[in-house]
Formats: sequence, structure tokens, C-alpha cells
Amino acid sequence: MAQAFGIVSFAGNNIRVGEMQNYRPVGAVSFLGRYRVIDFQISNMSNSEIEHIQVYVRRKPRSLTEHLGTGRHYNINSKSGKLQLLFSEHNNDNDIYNTDISCYLDNMESLSRMYHPYVVIAPSYMVYSIDFTN
Repeated sequence: MAQAFGIVSFAGNNIRVGEMQNYRPVGAVSFLGRYRVIDFQISNMSNSEIEHIQVYVRRKPRSLTEHLGTGRHYNINSKSGKLQLLFSEHNNDNDIYNTDISCYLDNMESLSRMYHPYVVIAPSYMVYSIDFTN
């Protein structure tokens, strides 16, 4: 599956986790103490030999940035792989315009540099295990 790169999109506007969402994005919510919800998506991609992963963050990026770091603990920060955090520049007050597509348009320059023929897009708020190689 080295012919694909991965995109971990931010949570949709309809995903709510109560008061925890006031301080961090849904992907950065703690899971079993040590892990975060976003770890499942990045581990799924890393275990499927996807070495280029882009993580899109809409708001409150500090806790997610501190947790992900350089991506070394996912075994993707080698000479050929990269974990890249991208941010949405349009934080409109109206959530109708804060979508994944708006974030992709804001970061079109980074997307156009990817030379892979396939893209795997996974949401940051789901907890599951999947093998993307099939």
C-alpha cells in the first residue's frame, strides 16, 4: 500500500463529546489513559505501510500537536515517510463553512505535492482497527 498517502480529517460538526471538547479536538480525547482517539487512525495507516500521513486540525491544536510530535512513535518518521499537521485557516463563526473540503482547499499546495495515485481518508473521531492494504 505504499502507493497511497493518508489523510486524517478532523471531526465533523455533529460529533460531540461533552465538556471535553471545550479544551481539545475530538481526536485528542484520551482513550485508556495513554492513547488518544486519533492514534487508531494513524496506527491503522502505519501498519498498512502508508508512510505519508497528513493530519488536518481545525481548532485547539495544542494538545494534538504535543501528542503526535514528529510521528516517531508510529514508525513513520523515516527518510521516506512523514507525518504532517495541516491547519484550517478559515475559522468562521458559522460551522457550515468549516468543512473538510474547506480545509483541503486551504492546504491545496501540500496536497498537490503528493505524488501517490491513491488517497486513504479516515476521520479522527472513530475507534476501529482496519488493514488498508486490501
